[in-house]
Amino acid sequence: MIGPCLPNLRLIRLVNVSFSLLGLPVSAKAFFSLHYVPNDMKEDTEGKENESEIGSFAECSEMSDLLYVSEVVTACTRMNFGMISLPSLPQMTYRLRLKIWVSPSDNDHSFSLLLDVSVDARNLVLLDHELFMKEGDSAFNANAIIWKFDGRDYCPKTDLRESFVDTILQTKSASKSINRKSREKRSYTIDDARHIGSLVLGLRDFDLIRLTTSDEIETSLKHNASNLELCQAKQKRLSHEIAVLDQMIARQESANESLEAQILAMRNRVKEAKHTIESYPAYEKLILEKQEIVASQVAPLYESLADSVYPHILSATHNIVSIVNDAFPITLADTDGHYSISGIGFPHSIKEILSVCYYETPSLQNSGSQLTLLEPKKVYDSLVECVNAGLSQIVSALNLLSVVTAIPLKYEMAFNGSKSVLIERLSPQQVIQNNKSISLAMHVSTTVTYPLYYDAEESRKLLEGIPLGEGQIHPRNVRFERGLALLSRNLTVFVSELADAYSRYNGNESMGYSAVGSVPLDCADHFLWILHYIMLYLTAPTK
Repeated sequence: MIGPCLPNLRLIRLVNVSFSLLGLPVSAKAFFSLHYVPNDMKEDTEGKENESEIGSFAECSEMSDLLYVSEVVTACTRMNFGMISLPSLPQMTYRLRLKIWVSPSDNDHSFSLLLDVSVDARNLVLLDHELFMKEGDSAFNANAIIWKFDGRDYCPKTDLRESFVDTILQTKSASKSINRKSREKRSYTIDDARHIGSLVLGLRDFDLIRLTTSDEIETSLKHNASNLELCQAKQKRLSHEIAVLDQMIARQESANESLEAQILAMRNRVKEAKHTIESYPAYEKLILEKQEIVASQVAPLYESLADSVYPHILSATHNIVSIVNDAFPITLADTDGHYSISGIGFPHSIKEILSVCYYETPSLQNSGSQLTLLEPKKVYDSLVECVNAGLSQIVSALNLLSVVTAIPLKYEMAFNGSKSVLIERLSPQQVIQNNKSISLAMHVSTTVTYPLYYDAEESRKLLEGIPLGEGQIHPRNVRFERGLALLSRNLTVFVSELADAYSRYNGNESMGYSAVGSVPLDCADHFLWILHYIMLYLTAPTK
C-alpha cells in the first residue's frame, strides 16, 4: 500500500480541543486552510501564533499556494471539519502547510490565526487501529491534529502522549520482525526454478494480453467518447454530492453535540428544581415559625408606640411649632379677612396678589408690634416689595414646618430673602408631553424653577413691546403666576398629609378627615389663613 501523500488526504480533525488553554472562550468557532509547499523548500515545522485578522488572510502572500479552505465549525471536544476535496496534484507530493483560524464568538466576524504548521506526510506516525480504538482520545495531547490518508489515521509524534508513543514503536518493531521472518526462505530448488520459468512465460503472455486489451479499450473509447463524457460528468456530480453529504453529516454531528449539552443542562435544572420542591416543606415550616414570633412581637410594639412614642412626638412637635409661631406671628390685619405675617400685610387670595403686582391695588396695611396700622409705603418702597417680603416669610415658615413634622413638600422651595423660588421636577413623560418634538424634549431640563417674587423690571425686559391692559401698571408674568398656583397646591397637600400623620399618631382617622374638611373652599388660596390654621392645629392641646 502506498504511504501517506498529499493527493490521498481525505480528512483532518482536532481532538481534545481546549481553547481555554489558549485564552479563548468555549464558544469559539474555527476553520482551517491548506497551502501547497514544494518538496525542495527548506523545512519549517515550527507552529506559531499570529495576531493577524481574517482580512489579511485574503491578501497574504500564500494565496497563490492555497489548496483548500474548510467550513466554519463550533468548538467542541472533537472538531470535524468535513471531507477534504483537493485539486489534482502530483502523486509524490508530501509537504503542505496547515493554518487554523479562530474567532471568539458567533457575533464576532473577525478571525485570528491560531496555529501555522508545516507538515511532511512522510514524518507522520501511523496509528494502530486496535490500539487507537482501545485508548481513544486519551492517547493524544491537547489540541492534537489527526490526518486521514486513504482510510488510515496518522498524527505527528509530538501530538501523542509519551506512553502511547512507546506502544506504537513497539508495535511497529514487532510487525517488522514478523515480516522479516515470513520473508526468510530456503535456496531455490529445481522445482522452484521450473516454477519461475513458468511464471516468466505467464508474464509474457500477460503482457501480450495487456497490449491487446489496451488496443481494444482505445478502439472502444473512440466509438464511445460521448458516453465517456457523460460518465465523467456524472462521476463529478456524484463526487460533489458526496462532499456535500459529508459536510452535512459533520454539521449534523456538531448540532447533535450541542443538543446533548442542552439536554444535560436541562437535566441539571430539573434536579435543582426537584431538590427545591423536596426542601420546601421544611423551609415553609421555618418561615411560619418566624412569622408567629414576629406576630407575637408586633402587639407590644404598637402598644409602646401608642403609650409613649407617639405622645412624645406630639408633645415635641407642639413645643417646636410654638417657637415657629412666635418667630412668624400671623395676625388678623383688618375686618376684611386680611392677615399679616411678622407685621407684613398680605393679600387674601392669588387674584388679589396679582392685582397688587399688576395694578398696585388694593392698598395693604402693615401691623407691627404696635396696635396702630402703618401704610406699606412707610416701610417698603412699593406694594410689590411688600408682597415679595410676605411670600419669603411664608416660604421660610412652611419649610420649617416641613422639617419639624418630617413631611416633605410636594414642590421644593428655596428661601433667598425676598427672591425665593419654587422648584418643580418633571418626569420624562411630562417633558415629552410639554414639547411637540421628541428630539427637542431630549434637550429640555426636567427641573423647572418658578419665582415666588414679582420683578417688574425683569418682566418689562422679557415682555418689551407688548402693550399693557387697561389700568395695568406692570406687565404680566406667567411664571410668577405658575409659582403662586404651585405654592397653593403645596399648602393644600401639606394639610392633607399632616392630617393623615396625626390620625396615625392618635389612632383616630375621623380626626384627620375633620382637619382637612375644616379648610373652607374660599380659603384654598389664602396662604396666611392656611398657614395660621396649620400652626393652630399643631399647637392645639392634646388629650
